[in-house]
Amino acid sequence: MMRSHAVLLLALAVVIYGNTLWFGYALDDPVVITDNQFTVRGLSGLKDIFTHDSMVGLFGNDERAVAGGRYRPLALATHAVEYQLFGASPAVSHLVNVLCYGATVVALYLLLKRLFPTAEATAWYRSVPFLATAFFAVHPLHTEVVANIKGRDEILSFLFGLGALLSWLNYLDSQSRSAIIGASACFILALLSKESAIGLLAVAPAIGWYFTRKRPPTILRAWLPLFTAAGVYVVLRSIALSSARIVAVQTVMNDPFLHAGGGQRLATVLLTWLLYLKLLIFPHPLTHDYYPYHIQLVDFSNPAVILSLAVHAALVVLLIMGIRSRTILSFCLVWYVATFVISSNLFFSIGAFMGERFMYIPSVAFCLLLAWALVRRVSHRTALVAVSALVILAGSAQTFARNFAWKDDSTLALTDVQTSRGSARAQLKAGLAYLDMAEKDADTRRRKEHLATAIDHLRESVRIVATFAGITWLGFAYAQIGRYADALELYEAALRLKPAESDIMNNVEFVAQHATETGNSDVAIKAYGTLIAQKPRAAWYAALGMIYGRDLGDLAKAEETLVQGLSNEPDDASLINRLGIIYAMSGRTTDALERFERAIALDPTNSEPYRNEAMALHQLGRVAEAESLERKAAQLDEAVDRSR
Repeated sequence: MMRSHAVLLLALAVVIYGNTLWFGYALDDPVVITDNQFTVRGLSGLKDIFTHDSMVGLFGNDERAVAGGRYRPLALATHAVEYQLFGASPAVSHLVNVLCYGATVVALYLLLKRLFPTAEATAWYRSVPFLATAFFAVHPLHTEVVANIKGRDEILSFLFGLGALLSWLNYLDSQSRSAIIGASACFILALLSKESAIGLLAVAPAIGWYFTRKRPPTILRAWLPLFTAAGVYVVLRSIALSSARIVAVQTVMNDPFLHAGGGQRLATVLLTWLLYLKLLIFPHPLTHDYYPYHIQLVDFSNPAVILSLAVHAALVVLLIMGIRSRTILSFCLVWYVATFVISSNLFFSIGAFMGERFMYIPSVAFCLLLAWALVRRVSHRTALVAVSALVILAGSAQTFARNFAWKDDSTLALTDVQTSRGSARAQLKAGLAYLDMAEKDADTRRRKEHLATAIDHLRESVRIVATFAGITWLGFAYAQIGRYADALELYEAALRLKPAESDIMNNVEFVAQHATETGNSDVAIKAYGTLIAQKPRAAWYAALGMIYGRDLGDLAKAEETLVQGLSNEPDDASLINRLGIIYAMSGRTTDALERFERAIALDPTNSEPYRNEAMALHQLGRVAEAESLERKAAQLDEAVDRSR
């Protein structure tokens, strides 16, 4: 019978996440799959996956990008194997996630059956193991883990962690060598998936204390192999990361508490703990984005912080009071604290105020406590079944509906910005989604609407936190609607953050060229001046010189600009040719001819200086020479056309 109940729970998990099989990649999925140089190499990338920081495959050895020291090779390895067999297939990856989640649900049921033996007279659907596992399977907080392919690391970490706990319990009962080897191996695999499994190291002895009659020394001796397994992981991690230089990334988007003053950090952390409890009980609204400042920094005068402090103090008291008497409430609190503390922001910043994925393993404590309370406190069987069914149906419906937000990047961004309005990152992602829509829409009216909406989101993102990405993309959006002065101002701000950054330089050049074409000489001059100040190039001096000479008629300024450019690159044929044009416009025909001849000598395949010299010769009445040069220019143009 237990097997059929496990199959039912497996089916429940698969059905409520079945709609994800039609989704694409979203959020960080490309980080671990399509944009990861190790993953896309398939099986040949496995060695690098297991010997490098988990972000090296994406960023290379950029110290700033890989800061943090992530070593989670097992999940990456599964993506590499999938890529080897199926290529870039979101459907396959989603299917693997769903099946692994289903396996996790079954493993949790098996563990709880060991901890809560059910009397034969008790119907399976009214048992603590079944209800707790069903509540876990349908809890909407898990959508970020299961519907996001990248969440594979969390799923595998807990799946192998449960395997470790089950094997460890067998060892505690039987002292079987194979059981402890299996437990240790599973625990290493759990940690290789993601380090969040480390909390289970404290859960194991807690299980021994609360659910067996073993003496503490016996439990401790049985626990030591798991501790040793954790040590093996630490050694493997240290070896893999030994060549990586980990540096602190001092930005508010990587450390939301960077500008927290006084007691704000601890107060805000306490506030997030209360929000976590609220989401466990009432998981709405949900969002993937808790970046600054979806949650505002607060201090201890905030009523919610005071409430959180009181609630968590009471929970600690209940935990301690229940240790001796081995209460279920106390065990659940031990599970919650042990598996949550690593991502609680209490001891170190996790890079965000909070995240729903961090409740994945801790949520077991809530689901177990809820199931136990219902079974113990609701004496009427029909009422128990009705309440349990309502919880399962509500959770299933919300989970199934929430999954659709993870369809793709655009859907996720536009869905979650409605909840995370105060997040600079959420506003940025929404802005990028509308920019993408504008690029793909051929209808002029709709394109303008998309661009206007994109600008609204991007402006809000920059207002919240002026990140490099936000500033850059807002500048790009302004450039798309012809607001070149505003775009240039933002690009200049971006260059102050990252001097001479190639993409921004290209964007400034775009502004300079289009401002020139639309007759906006002031903006064009400023743009070329910005480019030259960052990294002098002959082409920019040449373009700036022509704006002064051709568009503004300031021949002296044009000559000054071109001469300045030649002081940096004296043999640049383009600059010499442009200087010849300015001399010709100034009536200095002899000087112009010298420059044109010099340009031809430096670049004899370019037809432009031939034509320019021919025009100067016509002015001097040297028609035969001019016509000869014109024929040469025409021949060069024909040769270029044929080569195309």
